[in-house]
Formats: sequence, C-alpha cells, structure tokens
Amino acid sequence: MRSAPPTHQTARKALCDATRSLRSDLLSTLPPSQAGVAAAERLILRLAVLQYIEACGLSAQAHQRLGTAGRSRLEILSLLGEPPPKPSIALAHMLPGLFGPDPVLDSLSVSSQTLRHALNAFEHPTLRDCWADDLTPGWVFQFLNDPARERLDEKINQGGKIGLHEVARKTQMFTERYLIHRTLHNSLGPLWLAICARNDWTADVVASGTLDHLAVRRSEWRTQRAAGRISSTALMPLHTPLEHAWSDFIPPPGIRDPDPSTPTSIRALKLIDPAVGTGHFLIVAFDLLLALHEEEARHRGRTGVSPWTPRDIVERILSHNLHGIDLDPSAVQMAATMLWLKALQVAPDAEPTRMNLVATDHKTLHLPDPNTHSAAPTSNVVAATHRRSEAPGIAHALAQAANLGSLVQVDALATQPLPEDAFSGPVDDLGVRLRGDQPRATPRLLSLLRSGQYDLVVTNPPYQGTKRLEHSDVIVEQYPEGSADLYAAFLLRGL
Repeated sequence: MRSAPPTHQTARKALCDATRSLRSDLLSTLPPSQAGVAAAERLILRLAVLQYIEACGLSAQAHQRLGTAGRSRLEILSLLGEPPPKPSIALAHMLPGLFGPDPVLDSLSVSSQTLRHALNAFEHPTLRDCWADDLTPGWVFQFLNDPARERLDEKINQGGKIGLHEVARKTQMFTERYLIHRTLHNSLGPLWLAICARNDWTADVVASGTLDHLAVRRSEWRTQRAAGRISSTALMPLHTPLEHAWSDFIPPPGIRDPDPSTPTSIRALKLIDPAVGTGHFLIVAFDLLLALHEEEARHRGRTGVSPWTPRDIVERILSHNLHGIDLDPSAVQMAATMLWLKALQVAPDAEPTRMNLVATDHKTLHLPDPNTHSAAPTSNVVAATHRRSEAPGIAHALAQAANLGSLVQVDALATQPLPEDAFSGPVDDLGVRLRGDQPRATPRLLSLLRSGQYDLVVTNPPYQGTKRLEHSDVIVEQYPEGSADLYAAFLLRGL
C-alpha cells in the first residue's frame, strides 16, 4: 500500500547522479588503473559514512569516542590521507575497514582541492535529507557498483555468460525501505505477538489500540484515494513510534496458538539475511528489535536493569539477534560499519563482543582462489579441525562457498560446530573493532550456514537466470526444483 514519496525518489536519483559523477571526476585525477578505481571508490564511501555520522544525531560522547568532535569532514579526510606516520584519529581505530590505513589510497596524492570538490558534490541542497538516512551509505555503495553491473548486463545482452565469481557484481541491487518494512512488519511482527502470547503479555501495539486504529485509518485512506480526494502516491500519515513500527502489518486471518518453537524472549530470536549486501534488512531490523527489547524490559519490570540497559540491548542485538552472509567482502564491511554506528547512536559506550556477519570470498576465508584451484587443500582442513573423516567434505564446501555463498549446505559435513579459532586467517575481516574473541571467518561461516537455527530468514535474493551463468551445474545439482534462477534456489535454501 505504501510507496516511497516523490521527494525521496528525486533525492535518490540526485544521489545516484552525484555518486557516479563524483566517481568519474575522481578517476580523472587519479592513476588510470584498478588501484585508482579502488582509491576513488574508497574515498567516496568514507565521505558517505562521514556525512551520515554528522547527520544522524550522534551524541557528544559518541563523537568524542570516534575522534570526530570539533573536526570538519575535510579535516578528517585530510588526516586520514596523511602519509605514515599519520596523526592518530580514533575513527581509524574503531572502524579500520573503511577508515584505517589503506596502502593503495595512502600511496596516492589526493589534493585538498579534490577533497573539497568531493565534499561539495555531496552537499548539494537536493541531497540534504539523504544523509540522516541509515540506508544512504548502502545506496552509495550500489551506485559505485553500477558501471560494473552495466558491463555485465551488456555481456549478457550480447549472448555471453557470467562467471559465478561475477554474480555479486551483477546482482547487487539493494532493497527499498518500504519493502523492507513490509517484509519485517509481517514476519518479525507476528513473531513478537507470539512471544507475548507465550508469556501472557499484551503487546503494546494491541493494548494501545494501535492495530485497530491503523486498520480503520487504512480503510478511510483507501476510500479517499479512490474518490480522488488525495493523491494516488500520497502516504498515510503516521503519528507515533508504534504506528511507524507496525504501519505495514497485516493481521493474519484467525488466531493461532504460539508454535512450540517460538522463542520465549526477544533476546533469543535469531534472524538471518543470506544475501545481506550492505545490510539494509539488518539495519531496519535493528530499530525494530531495539523497540521490542525495550518493550519486553517493561513487561518484565526490568527497564534499565542488566541485561536490559541500552548498552546490553544493542550488544545483544549485534551478537545474537542479527546474522548475515554475502559474497562481497566490501559490502559486508559496510553492513558491519553501519550496524556498529547504529549501536553507538543508542549507547555511546557500546562495545559489541562479536557480529554474526561473514563474506564467503576466498581471501576472507584465507583459502586458495576456487577459480584456479578445485578445492581447499584437505590437509589444511585436517590440520585446522582435527577431523580427518569430515575434512574432504568441508574442503569441498569451502571451495563452493566463494562462488555460491549461502547456497552451500554443510549440515551433513560437520557433525559438531568447529572451534572458533579453527583455521588461519584474520578475525578483523569485518572492519570494525570488537571487544572479545570474534570467531575466525571460516568457522563463523560454517556456523552461520547450519540449517534449522533461525527463527526468521529475510532477504531480497539475487535475481539471475542460471542459463546465463557459467558452471551452473552445481546449482542444478543441489537445487533441482529451483535451478532456473538464483532467487528460486535462495527461496528453497531459506526454507
């Protein structure tokens, strides 16, 4: 029923144009190489996140912690661009994936004039309302990928096929907020009502009469729209936080008893996006889960008491509620960055212990390139897991993961979860500073891939017909009923 307002669509188009124009302008001042492209795109992403940090309403304490207090964006970008040994800035320590040392960017000389031009491009009046939106950096990420996606579209249009390693670039189209709301309001919403029923609570949205009130107002709005008294694109006004949180909820027909598998607490809920991209679904889910944690604390009479303090809540959301997998390590780092900043907005002293996100590329997993090697060396798996009989299957699955991501199935391969320190490789692959012992990427991935552990699977799957994919036989083999298109395979995997 609800769609993005025209002003928002206008701003989105302006953001796309500004991003692509800025990318082109920066490339004209940098070396014509892959290094130059990477440097330009990284600089634009830094700027987009800095714009968000300034606009999103972080507290003075949070700015102090990031080292951004009293510093302009130009000053921060200049400090980050200083050659080693560069001045210390906390932002580079807290979010090293995006703001930490970058050998490519650090080796290039980006002038103050170029930085000012970049800043001006993103400060156009038509973009003013974009930067407080927590999905905007993700949109900038997508727009930067557009040229690569368009080249792959042209390749297909000329009768060619794309490799599995190109799927991420080809299908990187993120999800509009109104579609995310509709999905989450009608998945997380019913689950919350079931949790309340299990605990004999009356959900706030029911007790306040908000659900009934929304139903009446929707009916009246449709009548006025049908009569031509309001624009067909106008959105029904929402007045309270509860109305915003339940605006797209459609009550299911009839009332059912809660399923025995329904969690008894929102703290126990596990949600995954198996094609997470830059985290649009998880970012919106964060806000909804925050409100539900706070409501449960009130039902329990524990508001502000551990484990229901703001810091406890945001750390629990990141360490237990939200999960995501994607092929693209840069997209996953952006998702982690934005979720970390969301936590900082709520609790400036938050120090998440772990985040259940992972990219499946071979570099993140510290494995050979699957496009030049048939499988991860079995001997490496044996050494890492000490499970000789399971090693060949795990090695084969890891080789597939780099190209298939969440479609890989591991339940029959490892009878028990792997130790969190199994395999070599970094633990800082998410590009955010975490407190505690984050599992290494490979055991983290194998853990996230296990079926049957999630209460909700929400995603906008990649859409790509397999007839235009090279080496699609593995998808046909594992998902015969969904082998026509990747989205169908993802739907089956989600079940």
